[in-house]
Amino acid sequence: MLASYDRFYLEHVIELSKTEKIVFIDNVLTDKNMMLLERDTVFNPHIYDLLRKHKLQKPLDDLIFVSHRLEMSDVIARIWLLIKQTPYLQALCKSLPQRELAVNTISHVALSIVLLNKLTVMQRRLPDLFDHSIQVAMMAVAIGSELRVAGPLLTMLATAGLLHDLGELHINPQLYQAKTKLSETEWREIYTHPLIAFAILNQCPEIPIPVAKAVLEHHERMNGSGYPQGFSGNKLGHLGRILAVAEVVTAICQKEPVAQVATLFKSCNSNLDDNVVKAVHALLRRMITQISPIKTDLAGAVVDTAELSQLCRMVTRIMRAWKKLGPTLDEHPMERARRLFERITQIQYSLLDAGVQPDDCEESVKKFVGETEPLREILTLLREVCFQLGAAINETQRGWNFNAEKKSDTTIAVDKWLRQTRNTLNQLGNANSQIDEEED
Repeated sequence: MLASYDRFYLEHVIELSKTEKIVFIDNVLTDKNMMLLERDTVFNPHIYDLLRKHKLQKPLDDLIFVSHRLEMSDVIARIWLLIKQTPYLQALCKSLPQRELAVNTISHVALSIVLLNKLTVMQRRLPDLFDHSIQVAMMAVAIGSELRVAGPLLTMLATAGLLHDLGELHINPQLYQAKTKLSETEWREIYTHPLIAFAILNQCPEIPIPVAKAVLEHHERMNGSGYPQGFSGNKLGHLGRILAVAEVVTAICQKEPVAQVATLFKSCNSNLDDNVVKAVHALLRRMITQISPIKTDLAGAVVDTAELSQLCRMVTRIMRAWKKLGPTLDEHPMERARRLFERITQIQYSLLDAGVQPDDCEESVKKFVGETEPLREILTLLREVCFQLGAAINETQRGWNFNAEKKSDTTIAVDKWLRQTRNTLNQLGNANSQIDEEED
């Protein structure tokens, strides 16, 4: 896999070569030992077709030198800038036993030239992904500290957080920016990114096995509903469990004010490690005490009542349909059906905790008319609920072959609910709620 770099990563490097001098530091040979390019050749767009048509003897990152490559000192400098610009990271640092714990831990991460090349390409070509990786690393350290992980293991967590999305460099970047529904093939490509990152890290002797394993598992879930392997429970490593939670919490923190993160986290933590989830709640409680300026900023915010009304109608419609179907799946013989029941039940509980009746959201919201703060919290929660519903549908369709299975009344009913829910969510026109659609 690594010897034949896919065209998307090669395209990233080609684009980088237009602004950065990139030189081959060794002869470029094919897997059949044929010379393609000599050492000291300057990387340029004209060699794209030559490289793309051949399987290379060595990985591309082993062959190139980027003139202004990132060093760990540059990563640390970026961390400090993100902290300065990002309120939730400020609150996170203030909540740690030592405010500089996350930064100091990441500063001890040792990376080879190969991995620094990777991070350089990510930082130049996908800067949002680079910043996300830094923030996941910081969150992973914070959660690890809460769980009393220390020393080399904490550094491993930081390393895994920093490198967990390397595989996305080898995936079509347009898939993450798509404004239309993704096909089954496109979703399968997205699901491969942990495997690609794992393969890359396995070729780097300085990366400990637990780090590579954690990266592989950062989208796995405790009940086996995750990807790429669908592992569950004891098959998942401790670092992988922490990293999975760190990514979820970071994604929410990047979208919403810290004061609302704890509420949102309740709607998506049922498939995560219980001990790690408890640690996050403790961490979030401390973070909230640090964010009074954020609460002041929220006080003047306006609730989008049109969006709130739309989401209420959509969630109500979905949950009323589920009310007829859900009880039949509680003790269904197929594990994937029971997982769907558990996932939707968790979403329902998160709504009830916020004072919203799942199958009559609009009526529930009426009692908060004129109260900006609870309405804003409900709006944020409904957005997350729609995202979680989409994720639940993806998980179910990924493991349930409706075409191959004998058609029972339950199978037909589940398939119908999934399709109806998918169509309802796609009306949002929001990339976060776009989910896989099977061909009719």
